[in-house]
Amino acid sequence: MSDQFGTITDRLADVIRVITFSRQTGTLFAEHNGPQGPEKAVVRFLRGKMIETQATPPYQGKDVQAWLEGWGSCRFRFDHSLEQPKEQESKPAPTAKAAPRSATHAEKPATSIPSPVTPPPGIPIRNTDPMRRINHPITNPGFPLWGGVSQQQTDPYQIPVSSTSMQRVPQRRSNNNEQNLRQLEQHRLSRVHRQVFLLVDNRRTPQELGRLTSRRLDEIYVLLSDLERAGLITL
Repeated sequence: MSDQFGTITDRLADVIRVITFSRQTGTLFAEHNGPQGPEKAVVRFLRGKMIETQATPPYQGKDVQAWLEGWGSCRFRFDHSLEQPKEQESKPAPTAKAAPRSATHAEKPATSIPSPVTPPPGIPIRNTDPMRRINHPITNPGFPLWGGVSQQQTDPYQIPVSSTSMQRVPQRRSNNNEQNLRQLEQHRLSRVHRQVFLLVDNRRTPQELGRLTSRRLDEIYVLLSDLERAGLITL
């Protein structure tokens, strides 16, 4: 596994969940050491949906998403992009009408007026500066080359999750603090998980938890997802 490639995660499933939940469009690159040696995957997402996958060596099973979500420690990179606009349909060139016949003038042949040629629209993509747009030609290969990129490209968490998706208020399953602390230890959750859980009071929204802990909304979502899997809260 290359030390220079992407970002390390303990569970690729968490990365996929964030991309799906926040309905992002782009390409996910991942690699890890599998049972038979190094494995690489390239996954394309459109508004959070997995639309195309490539694996090296090729995956022989039926459920490639379940296979990817089963990856443990691995490195990943996510290239954000916006949806490719549809190419403008060219309209047929208008044809000039023939001049009427007269006694003194011969009939003029019909002439066609060529329509102006417009270049295909570029695809705006997100680069180092999320506010900067670069014209990316349509002829660019579907999958960028593996290599060093900025953190804005490699980490799907860098794109903020839409606030409308995060209005659900987390609810504690139990008010028994002793039992809750025991579950936190049982699942070996971190001190940050404990901090977020103790702030859950069945009224605070994920946005409020983010402000109280000085963490991004997508980080809060991942932490809440871990707490939900541990059976401590519901979303």
